[in-house]
Amino acid sequence: MGRVSTLLSGAISSYNGLTVSVQENPWHGLSGRFNYTFSHALDEVSNGGVLPFSVITSVVSQVDPYNLRANYASADYDARHSITASYVYELPFKSEHRLLNSLIGGWQLSGTMFYRSGFPFSALDGATLGSLAGNNLTGGTPTTDATILLQPLFNKRDFTNVDACVSVVTSCFGIAGTGSKAPYLFTTATNFSGAVGRNAFRGPGFLGGDMSVRKNFSLTERFKLQIGLNAYNFLNHANYGTPYPNTNAPFFGQSVITQTPPTSPYGAFAAAATDMRMAQLMAKITF
Repeated sequence: MGRVSTLLSGAISSYNGLTVSVQENPWHGLSGRFNYTFSHALDEVSNGGVLPFSVITSVVSQVDPYNLRANYASADYDARHSITASYVYELPFKSEHRLLNSLIGGWQLSGTMFYRSGFPFSALDGATLGSLAGNNLTGGTPTTDATILLQPLFNKRDFTNVDACVSVVTSCFGIAGTGSKAPYLFTTATNFSGAVGRNAFRGPGFLGGDMSVRKNFSLTERFKLQIGLNAYNFLNHANYGTPYPNTNAPFFGQSVITQTPPTSPYGAFAAAATDMRMAQLMAKITF
């Protein structure tokens, strides 16, 4: 028996949002900006299924082979609430004494703050799907050709606080009938659709910010020296990732990764070892 593959470009997406922004122009050395966005993004597959927003939680295949609309739900990157803020403050310390003023004057404090609510995720029955690899349904690549969603035996949908899931012996999720002592149990699916669809759950949000302290020295009329300290994630806040939502791993239900911060000394969204507090000393000469 042969397998028929059909490609369809009929997927849809939608976005609705409201953004409020407040800006403070320079006032007594202080300037800043505060932004808040309330929004909802929905689609049938995020990022076209080419580059999943998260390789752990993204669903890039059909939930129901007979109904593409069954995939329509909150997008992988749907942050319902988002707050960003930035500020620059010229510290008001001055002195009439020239030497003392060169030490205490000219300091600048600046920083950014980030907050967003959690991204949605799906609970996946990868173990059952793997057993179907030999038939025409999956074509031998079950992780990309099909999806089976787990159905919960609980009403909780928001997993913002996953502190209890970071232990190697504690899981937020478990499978009913396997002796799991996890507080939230799923039942393995016997079909492709169920009461709970794609991206029905919410993972933890993100809170972080950077801070910078800088001082300018005039060496000559032409040459200026700036020294400073840059602190990334200066709150040292732990942003845990979504509990692993796929039964194809022994750490199902555990939070095994942290979230990548938007900024680091290595650039925007650098993924390697950048989630802790990091400090950077800097000095530069301008002319």
